[in-house]
Amino acid sequence: MRSRYRVFECEESEEVEAALKDLISDISARVIPIQNEEGKPWQIIRFEIWEDSGRIIAFPAMADMDARTDIAGAQISCTELARFVEYLDSSDLSDEAHEQELLEIVDSVALQVSDLAAEHGEFLFRVYDQDGKPIQALNKLL
Repeated sequence: MRSRYRVFECEESEEVEAALKDLISDISARVIPIQNEEGKPWQIIRFEIWEDSGRIIAFPAMADMDARTDIAGAQISCTELARFVEYLDSSDLSDEAHEQELLEIVDSVALQVSDLAAEHGEFLFRVYDQDGKPIQALNKLL
């Protein structure tokens, strides 16, 4: 039986691009076929950036997700990202500076996700933050 959910580990943020390429290939080669074989509906691949745990999660979803329909997915777990957010959380930064730093991190990761998914070009996608809010500037329908 094929694994339904896969984790790609990376220690440092410099490894995220290679891990994203592997994740996106895995979505096309493994996840989408599983979703289709099981007859589960989906319209897009939903990427979620969970900066507090250092994860980038990807799974098939409906464009207007009321309930999850995925039965397979993949994620990247980046130790350095999680550690950096933990450092920010324990720093003496003002709330405004803290929020700005987090926004810059999420935007940077979202740009990488968006560029690589668009370059791959085999599925429609949207990128969300960990609160489920779309990252508007980056969401593309191919």
